[in-house]
Amino acid sequence: METVKLDKFGRVLIPKSMRDKLNVDADQDLQLSIQDGAFVLTPQRSAVLKIVDGLPLLEVEAVVEIEDVNDAIDLVRSERDEQLSGL
Repeated sequence: METVKLDKFGRVLIPKSMRDKLNVDADQDLQLSIQDGAFVLTPQRSAVLKIVDGLPLLEVEAVVEIEDVNDAIDLVRSERDEQLSGL
């Protein structure tokens, strides 16, 4: 746990070591909520899976849980494997 200060504009600097642990970029959107009397910042993970020439391509657009993206990639891989095994 680290201690940070709120500046006069209500901003908080998130230490780089913590941003790096969560892979949070400078322009990334964060969701702010209050849980059990504490502020909670949650990075929004956003991606849309598109199929281009039979290959999965991730584009940043809509909020999607990472597990959903991984499930989509697994589905694309299994469909591709089925197509290749039929050759």
